[in-house]
Amino acid sequence: MFSDDPLLRDASPAAVAIVLAAYVLLLAVGTVIALVLCFRLTHRGAPWAERTRELIARPLTWLHGGQIAVGLLSLVVLTYVLAICLRGRSEGTMLVLQSVTVDLAGLACVALVLRRRGVTWRAAFGLRWRERPEDCQAATIRPAGSEPTRPPAFGGAVGRGALAYVGLLPFIVFASLVSQGILSARGYPPSIQDVARLLTAAHPPWLQAYLLVLAVGLAPLFEETVFRGILLPLLARRFGVGAGVLLTSALFAGIHMHLYSTAPLFVIAVGFALAYVYTGSLWVPVTMHALFNGVNLVFLLLLKGSTNQ
Repeated sequence: MFSDDPLLRDASPAAVAIVLAAYVLLLAVGTVIALVLCFRLTHRGAPWAERTRELIARPLTWLHGGQIAVGLLSLVVLTYVLAICLRGRSEGTMLVLQSVTVDLAGLACVALVLRRRGVTWRAAFGLRWRERPEDCQAATIRPAGSEPTRPPAFGGAVGRGALAYVGLLPFIVFASLVSQGILSARGYPPSIQDVARLLTAAHPPWLQAYLLVLAVGLAPLFEETVFRGILLPLLARRFGVGAGVLLTSALFAGIHMHLYSTAPLFVIAVGFALAYVYTGSLWVPVTMHALFNGVNLVFLLLLKGSTNQ
């Protein structure tokens, strides 16, 4: 997909073959999963109207969103100030600083607003760790053939997120190939995101471990909380779910500021949003996001490592 990029061009044939074989396998499995999901949704019918009502009924309001937005904006400004004060430090150090002052502190800001307003994470984002007895009892009296309306617990949400991620891969790859073909034809050379290069650069072991946790843990949780957990219900309430999904996905793709990633990021953001609407649990898009980052990071590390041999 990045045929002119030095990372791929300089990688060993063995590493390229391993990555290609793994990707082809994921795409094959993903195609099957996508077809099965489409068949089930088409023939069994998806209760989108009910899921939409549940999304719009989330307890967060524009007041909550405004308070969180002010807090996040303040953290971003703080990050820029600290970056100026610490000018000359390594890029890895600056990424750690950014993750602490924006991602981690941002989640703390969300938690503070929810606590002050008396809103639980379960009510706001459908985050459930385990099944409760009353949930199981409610499931037994549910009308035959109806879909459960309660969000899945953590284990079930992770499983659904993994299936949804693999099923979404063919659409991501298709969007990426089409957009790259158009951009290459217009003279824009292929490239990899700066953050991907930074994550795969040589770092001390402790920093490499931290960056891995950041990519597959902290960053997905923070970004999904902001985009799908907070922004999507607010926009859906104001403009409708379809417009909310498109607007949040376009914003998500745009803030990454990488031309070659815009189309695939938009597609996967739509997948994140639809998965959240359908399941009602933020654990599902968080899992999808973590797998997306993690799989790409592993492939990039494999290619990067082979160039040093």
